[in-house]
Amino acid sequence: MRSGNRNMRRQMDRMGLSMDTLDDVQEVIIRTTTKELVIEKPQVNKMDGQDSTVFMVTAPSYEERELEAPTYSEDDVELLCVQANVDRETAIAALNDCDGELATALVRLKL
Repeated sequence: MRSGNRNMRRQMDRMGLSMDTLDDVQEVIIRTTTKELVIEKPQVNKMDGQDSTVFMVTAPSYEERELEAPTYSEDDVELLCVQANVDRETAIAALNDCDGELATALVRLKL
């Protein structure tokens, strides 16, 4: 079995790859637009290639959490940007502060 590991290391060296284990990783969180995957006490291996880095995460289990969807549409954001003459981030922040109420956000930005 050790000779298999040795052969694998030699092949990786020939391809310009190096692999290390990251110690003491507490958790890994993968966040998408609709959910989070929380992986507790994972084993993480990092493989460096010529142009990229690959992380391999293994764990016995994970937790999936749904994220709250915004209560406003992209049309609301765009309309607020145009009417209040602000950038996208400012419009989204105003909608968040006003719980998605477009008219209230517009009034606050115009003041």
